[in-house]
Amino acid sequence: MKATRLPGIVSYAAIALWFLLTLMRPLSAHAEETALTATASDLAPTIEAALMRHGVAADAVITLDAPATSVALVANGAPIFDSVSVNPITGRFLIRARSHPGVAPASISGRAAATTRFPVLTRSIARGDIIAESDIVYVERNDLPALSFVTNAGDVIGKVAMRPLRANTPLRANAVKAPQLVKKGALVTVRYKMSGLQVSHHGVARQSGALGDVINIMNTKSERTIKAVITGTNEARVIGARQQPSFLDL
Repeated sequence: MKATRLPGIVSYAAIALWFLLTLMRPLSAHAEETALTATASDLAPTIEAALMRHGVAADAVITLDAPATSVALVANGAPIFDSVSVNPITGRFLIRARSHPGVAPASISGRAAATTRFPVLTRSIARGDIIAESDIVYVERNDLPALSFVTNAGDVIGKVAMRPLRANTPLRANAVKAPQLVKKGALVTVRYKMSGLQVSHHGVARQSGALGDVINIMNTKSERTIKAVITGTNEARVIGARQQPSFLDL
């Protein structure tokens, strides 16, 4: 009996061994694939290309929070980026990378800062001073978010400092304001056109304002009030032809 069953047992054992080897071969290959790793620093060119596809400038300086972060690679030596998110204001980015769908992703974070030219002051400015063109020079920085600071000198030249401003420091838009050309209570020359003629009259400003602001102006004799747009220092232009006759009433 034993002599007749031995060949069958050997056959079954051989089949079982073949099955195990066949099953374990892809698992072994998968292990070899997932065993390939690289650091985030090694993947800098791939990270840069991914960020550029998401709107980051080609000349941006990329800084990694953790350059030694280990990232698993697929068999061809490339990572799979599940997601790439970039904050356009701060330049902060976060990338999720993995080698296979079943592998936990690695997080690659950092900051991508483009080089931007910022207008800065050549001297310190006191509160209330007007910034002149000669007070401005440009500097290049890649450590500041461009959207948070003034990048065009025209936005600050001729403006009044809202607070003391330091030299060589990029400016925020709320650090300056347009100078007031008309102050409340000032005598204002009001001009308007009627029947092809330009007529002017005087009135008292009921409000202060800068160039282009619309303020109320009162006729000192009739005490009638109209709205006018400021066009210069203590000068304004009437808005709306229907209001012109009433303003001239004495």
